[in-house]
Amino acid sequence: MIGIKDFKRLIRPIQKKLMLLIGRAIVLAITNSGEYQVVKVRAGAGSALDNVHRVQEYGLDSYPEVTDTTEALLLSPSGNREAAVVINIMDREKRPTDLAEGEVCLYTKDDNGGSHRIHLKAGTVIEIIGSTINLTDGSGTPYGVVTKECICAYTGNPHPDASVKVKAVK
Repeated sequence: MIGIKDFKRLIRPIQKKLMLLIGRAIVLAITNSGEYQVVKVRAGAGSALDNVHRVQEYGLDSYPEVTDTTEALLLSPSGNREAAVVINIMDREKRPTDLAEGEVCLYTKDDNGGSHRIHLKAGTVIEIIGSTINLTDGSGTPYGVVTKECICAYTGNPHPDASVKVKAVK
């Protein structure tokens, strides 16, 4: 019969692997070139992990700013940190906190307190916050620029400074 001490010794390697499967990490750096974003993270009290691939959802991409509050969710298949991938990065200091339940927001924030966002709000309202919308044909050829003056004129509430309804970009 096996004793409890021997049992604990036998399952310790399995327990260690299980503890490494999913974890939080601090993001130290991100490289945004190549097929994957490559992230450098520190997981727990361990040393930094370099060259960790970031897996992102198809059709959505972001290049997060790295600050003291940038965190990641780290997956380590089979408990192997050498094969780890990052599946989520967030910054708890910059995330919007004014969303109602069920709403979605694409956002950026800069260090000067500025914010650009597309907010899909309840009641079929889409709110866009930003100073300029650049319209292109997808190849980089610009069609034009939409500004708040143009939108105000379109809605029948002309801005006092509005002298141009659509400004062409060359």
